[in-house]
Amino acid sequence: MPEHAGFLRDIIANPDDDAPRLIYADWLDDHGERARAAFIRAQCHLARICIPEIASRAFPAGRLLPELRSQFLGSLLALGLEEAPDLERGVGPGFRFSFRRGFVEDLVVFGSEAAEQFVDHAERLFALTPLRDLCFVSTTCSWQDHKPYHDPLSLETLQRLVGLPELGQLLRLKLSWQEFRDDAASVLLASPLSGRTTLLLEGNRFSPAAEQALRERFGDRIRIDEPWPDEDSGEAIPY
Repeated sequence: MPEHAGFLRDIIANPDDDAPRLIYADWLDDHGERARAAFIRAQCHLARICIPEIASRAFPAGRLLPELRSQFLGSLLALGLEEAPDLERGVGPGFRFSFRRGFVEDLVVFGSEAAEQFVDHAERLFALTPLRDLCFVSTTCSWQDHKPYHDPLSLETLQRLVGLPELGQLLRLKLSWQEFRDDAASVLLASPLSGRTTLLLEGNRFSPAAEQALRERFGDRIRIDEPWPDEDSGEAIPY
């Protein structure tokens, strides 16, 4: 519906301003979506009155009632971005959505298949919600025995990801513990990534020369300090 898309465009173009969100809430009220409208208003109000440490916390979609979760996430789930199930010893492949001020602003992507799905649907996803914090997690659990396994982004997926113009909308892009090496560093160095996005790359396998080049390219917008554990040390890898 054209009006709906127009409200979203205004919200996404002005992510720090509550006014477009509250105007949209009024429109939702007028169109029978009272629960969604109340949720937007409540989260905007809490963000204004809470201390910064509390206001900055995202609200996980998993804490919503099932009927509200399906309603509030409907347009995102319609893209095929299924919620990651909680398994006995970790998280299954998929997506984890969290709300700030009434909209999904935080997204965690578990595993390489979900990462490919994200890239496939990124243009549409960024048009549906003011996404600001994007995290790729390289560990998932198998469906059969619930054992964790390492499932990082492929170099091809990374190339497609960092070429997305929509990433400029993000405040933070986390690609930690992906076991990236210097070929991945070359992809990041050649990418159009710029602006205010903080790039988190802790726990990868870059050479000192690649690390230095990344620091020179991204300056204080990069976090790359935590090294990958030595393979002979017996130290656990924090996937």
